[in-house]
Amino acid sequence: MADDLEVLDPAPRHVRFRGETLELRPLRLGDLPAFSRLVRPVIAEFLGDRHPEWEGNDDLMILEITELHGERILAAAAIATGRPVAWIEGAGHGAEILALVREIVEVNRDFFIRAMLAVQRARAAPPEVPARADGPMPSSASSSPATH
Repeated sequence: MADDLEVLDPAPRHVRFRGETLELRPLRLGDLPAFSRLVRPVIAEFLGDRHPEWEGNDDLMILEITELHGERILAAAAIATGRPVAWIEGAGHGAEILALVREIVEVNRDFFIRAMLAVQRARAAPPEVPARADGPMPSSASSSPATH
């Protein structure tokens, strides 16, 4: 029975950040839309073929992801921690934020797995081709046929 409760209300993960202990929990339902809009482009970047050099160079990957999506990452971390973005930005160095982000991903593992799968499915889907109309297109300005 205790395991069932853990699924419904998982124990918080305690993380040190900026000299404080934060209590991280899975995202609340109300936080998911904004959080998802922020992290989907970052997830797409990780899954994309644009950066094959990231395979062997974590430092380069972190630098480029920060350059491309730093504001999104900070805003998402603010949502996940319930702290203001300015407070998250005040971290002493990038490694501290990176450690926090790793913990946020771990606590919200199910969300990130589903988001990654959604991005992969969207990429695998064939592009939509607009319907082709054969023959002349009727003019919307023309009058309707007269009826007697």
